[in-house]
Amino acid sequence: SVLIGSMTLIILALIFELAFQLKSKLEFPVAVPYLFYVLFVFGFIFKLMHWYGANNLLIISFSGVSVMFLKTAYSANVKIDKIVAALFSCVLIFSLFKIMHWPHSSSLLNWSFVIFSILVPIRSISIAVKLKDSSQKLFQLFASVFVISLIYCLMEIYLVIFGDGLATGDSTFRLIIVLLLFSLIIVLARTFKLMKTIYSNSEEFDFIQNISLCYSILFFIQALISVN
Repeated sequence: SVLIGSMTLIILALIFELAFQLKSKLEFPVAVPYLFYVLFVFGFIFKLMHWYGANNLLIISFSGVSVMFLKTAYSANVKIDKIVAALFSCVLIFSLFKIMHWPHSSSLLNWSFVIFSILVPIRSISIAVKLKDSSQKLFQLFASVFVISLIYCLMEIYLVIFGDGLATGDSTFRLIIVLLLFSLIIVLARTFKLMKTIYSNSEEFDFIQNISLCYSILFFIQALISVN
């Protein structure tokens, strides 16, 4: 019930943001990503509650959000950002395979995710070093992103190599992973908020914006794969 309530609040937040974007820009294309994200969260709710149409919602929303990340990969200026976005697009598709119990899902999901999760801390620490002289606060935040994402990455790699793949292990292990993801999302939100006032037109801001979305989505995927 807590998870359903949280997802409902996220849907309302997305709808309010969508209304604000449409009011300020008056362009329908800006609504498309938000519509996919709303369908994405609705798909999770329907799947958790075992309601009719859940699979169709998941297929449409996962595919749509995956295309959004491919578009991000295409428009990114930094090569590693292109790779990260493209890999996360693959993670989404293979997560859909896993949730739907389609064949060959586990190995494809595990290894695409492993490569994605390795690149995130590498990119984060490179940005931290770059911004060290201009903003000590941003340096500390990006360093925190590096540490937490690296620990999360290592724990998931451990499960891939020595366990049964992502979102497995005993309840204590899964709880630690969820807490790491939650902590990472909090740090990313603080970083995003600070960068928005200083570096809103930078490649680093685009990276933190995309990664914030990636790990927020992963939070839901972890939960759904665990209950399935």
